[in-house]
Amino acid sequence: MNMKPARILATILATAALTFAFICASPGRADDDEDDGPHRRGPAGTPCFDVRATISVRFATDACDSVVGLCTRGTVRSRGAGFLRGTTRFRATGLGGGVVGEASIVTPPAEPPTTWAYSGELSIATALGTLELEDAGVFDTARGTFTELNRAVGGTGVFRGATGDLFIFGYAHDDFGGFDGTIRGDLCVSRRW
Repeated sequence: MNMKPARILATILATAALTFAFICASPGRADDDEDDGPHRRGPAGTPCFDVRATISVRFATDACDSVVGLCTRGTVRSRGAGFLRGTTRFRATGLGGGVVGEASIVTPPAEPPTTWAYSGELSIATALGTLELEDAGVFDTARGTFTELNRAVGGTGVFRGATGDLFIFGYAHDDFGGFDGTIRGDLCVSRRW
């Protein structure tokens, strides 16, 4: 077989390009962290992605339609090659604990009145569509720390029919006007981007 050096180089480059395209198109990790924690499996045929991002929000009063008067607006930024980046809107649907005069967020009382529980709806608008999440969280006003479970309930664009769980945890800003947090979890989407 007598191939010219230019043709050999073209064949090698084409093979490398196809391999790179296959790796980039395959579902997998959204970043390069070394965590091998538990991961969700989506409905049959639905690829799931490891989500690693940061969130920064401020309390917002403009266009706040929360029944308890608590809304935030902010941004999400994915780490690495992650696809979850955009703007956020949150509206609380319920509050419990010291904020409403309850002795504790659990029965029998075990938490101090500085601990609040809350539920709400979190939307993340991205270039690929809007992800809708149901949020349940706890905020310790004495320490300025919070943690949340966010269940994906669908959305628009690639997030239509999305499932999975995102865990958000972090700290209040020094002025208690908002929060900065870390997002970890798995998001399962059936549509490709």
